[in-house]
Amino acid sequence: MQYPSIYANRLQVLKMSESFSRQVSARLFVQRLKGLSKQELFDQYNIQSDFEMTIVPEPSCVPRSLWYALSLTAYIKNAPADTVFYVREPRLALWLVLVSKRFRKTFFYEAHSLHRFSKRLYTFIFKFSKGLIVTNQIKKDIAIDWGIPAEHISVESNAIDPTRFNLNKTQEQARTELDLPKDRHIILYIGAFTEDRGISTFLQAAVQNTNDAYYFVALGGSDKDVALMQDTYESPHLAIDGRIAYELVPTYMAAASILAAPFSGKYEVSVAQGSPLKIPEYMYATRPFLGTDTPMMRAWLDESVATLVEPDSPEELLAGVRVILDDYEAAVARAQAAHERVRNFTWEARGKRILSFIQTLLA
Repeated sequence: MQYPSIYANRLQVLKMSESFSRQVSARLFVQRLKGLSKQELFDQYNIQSDFEMTIVPEPSCVPRSLWYALSLTAYIKNAPADTVFYVREPRLALWLVLVSKRFRKTFFYEAHSLHRFSKRLYTFIFKFSKGLIVTNQIKKDIAIDWGIPAEHISVESNAIDPTRFNLNKTQEQARTELDLPKDRHIILYIGAFTEDRGISTFLQAAVQNTNDAYYFVALGGSDKDVALMQDTYESPHLAIDGRIAYELVPTYMAAASILAAPFSGKYEVSVAQGSPLKIPEYMYATRPFLGTDTPMMRAWLDESVATLVEPDSPEELLAGVRVILDDYEAAVARAQAAHERVRNFTWEARGKRILSFIQTLLA
């Protein structure tokens, strides 16, 4: 992986490296730090515990994943005798299994999706892996159907960094800082402008809205995406903007009246396979959560902590907004329950459980 990056998986890798490093000696291998020192990178991602980082540049030859794996073999060969290798990229894992006997002897694989590549590729990797870490029960069930013993699979959802959200900012203070309207209900979407995440559903709901008190804000698109969406969706109740700095995300959440995660029901990644970081972060933010009713969301949410609506329906999304704002006190109570449900889902706790799982299987 390269840093910095717009992708949430980069944050996940850094947070897990930090978590592991608080309990064992840990080293992270990356391809490149673009214009940042290691300390600047840590400051940007709120990494507070140091760990070793080795930069192994991406080769120019193709397939790059093979040549990158070959570049890593020397480090693997010279690693201490009790080293455990931990990997989450399927193509890299495949090549390392094939080219490094040392790697395939003691590696664990963390699966964030089981649909991007063929079943044959995944099962080949799992055959050699000492253990498998998956981010929801759905993926565990798939792996069991593929012949992986249940006791070799640990379900560990993604997590949160509580220190990042302890802002002690009121909604009014956050809106003042961000120059957002103080007299309207802000329905906030943060994320990639892609269909699996429901961006079109969100923007269509904003255009259909006729209530001047509602203000829809969509953040996270590329410059090209933003220009296209601004040309396509116009409304006095809608603001569309690009990517925001990582450190500003909690402030935007604090400014919101509703946090919207309108994941689509048409894509495998948004129906079942994903484990988006924004779900536990939205839950922790103590703002009413408006989501869509998919198995992936149900792994985290139910009606006691969120408002769930039919996916891919602007009308249903807008109806969900009305349900929340018509009884905002009840919605806030659900948001507080969501916070309580997720507040112990920290990266540090996740790392401890995974290390315990590793030690059990290696015993």
